[in-house]
Amino acid sequence: MPERPLSPAIAVISEGDTESWYLNQLKTCERIDFKLFPKEGRNLKDMKKQNTSLIKDNSYDYIFCLVDMDTKQTGVEKQKLSELKTYIQAYPNIFLLESQPCFESGSIFIIRTFLPDTSNPGMVNYR
Repeated sequence: MPERPLSPAIAVISEGDTESWYLNQLKTCERIDFKLFPKEGRNLKDMKKQNTSLIKDNSYDYIFCLVDMDTKQTGVEKQKLSELKTYIQAYPNIFLLESQPCFESGSIFIIRTFLPDTSNPGMVNYR
């Protein structure tokens, strides 16, 4: 019998409670396995620190960072976002998902790009 292919190991770092609630529901409904780090991304400095930790751990194939852009357009937060983007560019397996107005499109990106076989097969060709 052929071996089942392994699913990629995915980590998701988010900023807020809404994202963690939605992503936990997504895990259940779509039967996707990923590790969620909701509190570690409360601010961009902590998000960068969590990325560094996950890179050292080397347990994940992909790391996604969900960032709400509504508070990152000016001032210090804009500068911190620029620094995070520069940091992430050095790693081909880390993706920054900027959400404005909603982050849910980022989770659809994850499903359709990296886990196309896990979503409901009846909906694949739905238009």
